[in-house]
Amino acid sequence: NDQATHGAILEALDELNRKTTRDDVTVIFLAGHGINDGGFFFLPYDADLQHRYNTLIQGSLLQDSLLRLQGRVILFLDTCRAGSLEGSGDELRRRVDTTNFLNGLIYSSTGVVVFSAAAERQLSIESEDWKHGAFTKVLLEGLAGAADLTRDGKITPSELEAYLKDGVEKLTHEAQTPVANKSSSVPDFVLARVPGGK
Repeated sequence: NDQATHGAILEALDELNRKTTRDDVTVIFLAGHGINDGGFFFLPYDADLQHRYNTLIQGSLLQDSLLRLQGRVILFLDTCRAGSLEGSGDELRRRVDTTNFLNGLIYSSTGVVVFSAAAERQLSIESEDWKHGAFTKVLLEGLAGAADLTRDGKITPSELEAYLKDGVEKLTHEAQTPVANKSSSVPDFVLARVPGGK
């Protein structure tokens, strides 16, 4: 929340860059608002739309930071119900298209796997009842063990992808479909182990 400022996010990414090795799996979770203004921007806590290039995190900067990390990188991106810069009431303008940003990550690296909350131009749905967005709610359930579809005590990206798609679509009555993106050269691997599993 209030600790997720522009400076703090970039500092955390720099720290990860200093610490990660080729044997690590780095997991990054970003939840909040995103906008399009000639490219994807993530809005930190202290975002100011009047000074967007100084206070918003440009997708290209975020992309460069992630691509510098060694080892495997998992990005969970839950950017939800972002408004347009002009404040239009048109629902289509409140949808965030992260396609170019995601493609840049996927095709520039063989080590980055991205789970985004919604398909292109879909809304990422939130509810006070869940205390999260639909994507985050299902993600937390999945990583707690529900995504261990083979019941072997391990959760792989492919298992998590299947669990997220099914769970989010059911929760949102098919209004939202999460998307997993990765290079075809990235093999499946163990993303998480279930407590008490094998």
